[in-house]
Amino acid sequence: MTKGVRIATYTGSAVGILFVVCLGLIKLSESSAGPKPHPGKNLTPVSITLSVNGSGQCVQQVDGKNINFPGIYEGQGVTWTASQGWSSSFQSATVLPPNTGTPFEDTNGDWQPNFSGTPPTPTPSGPSVLTFWETLYYSFSTQQVTFNYSSITINGTPCSGASNMGLIVHAGG
Repeated sequence: MTKGVRIATYTGSAVGILFVVCLGLIKLSESSAGPKPHPGKNLTPVSITLSVNGSGQCVQQVDGKNINFPGIYEGQGVTWTASQGWSSSFQSATVLPPNTGTPFEDTNGDWQPNFSGTPPTPTPSGPSVLTFWETLYYSFSTQQVTFNYSSITINGTPCSGASNMGLIVHAGG
C-alpha cells in the first residue's frame, strides 16, 4: 500500500512538472520573436517628465499628472525629460522567478538599468522586453511586471522616494 501511495505521489509530481515544462515551451515559442504586438494598442513611447518637489521628493509625471507607476505595454518604450540634468537607475534584480530589474535593453542586447539626460533633449529607451521567466510567471498572475527605480538624481542631487516609483509593463498577447 505504501508503494502505491509513493507511485501516485511521484506520478502526480511528474505530471505537474511535465505540465509546467509544456507551458514554458509554449510561452518560449511565443516570446522568442521579441515583443508581441498589441492589437489596437498604441505603442508610441510614453513621455515621462522627472522632477523634484520643494521637499526633495522625486516626481514622475505623464501628461502633467503625477503617476508613480505609469503603465506601458511590452514593446513600448519611454522618453524621459527633465527641466534640469538628471539620471535614473532601476533596481537590481532580486525577485524570484528571475527578474532582470529593468525592462529595457541597450543596442547590444544587454539589459540597460541606467538612463540619464541633459535638457532640452529627451532620452529615449528602446522597446520594453520581458524575459521568458517574467512572461511565464506573470502570464499566470497579473499580466504585468513592476520595475522600481533605485535612484533618481535631478541636477546632481538625489531626490527621495525614487524606490516608490517606476514602470509597470503589461505582458503581451
